[in-house]
Amino acid sequence: MAIDKQHILDEIRRIAKASEGKPPGQNEFKNETGINKYDWFPHYWVRWGDAQEEAGFSRNRFQEAFGKDLLIEKLIDSSAERKTGTRYGFL
Repeated sequence: MAIDKQHILDEIRRIAKASEGKPPGQNEFKNETGINKYDWFPHYWVRWGDAQEEAGFSRNRFQEAFGKDLLIEKLIDSSAERKTGTRYGFL
């Protein structure tokens, strides 16, 4: 049985309303509604972000990588906290 496109859009809006306006990702949407990716792909949308936009929201963004400066700073901090080690134990 095919899922109606409008029903999917309504469900995206319902979940977003309950999540302070943040539209659900694919996994959250499936867990909340039981609607599988292949109920909407590729019949209505090729990308989940297209469905989010049609429902009136911005696409969810991937998390951005940490900057090199932050990673170097954390590495230095963690190295400074360690005691000097020897081959057979710590001094």
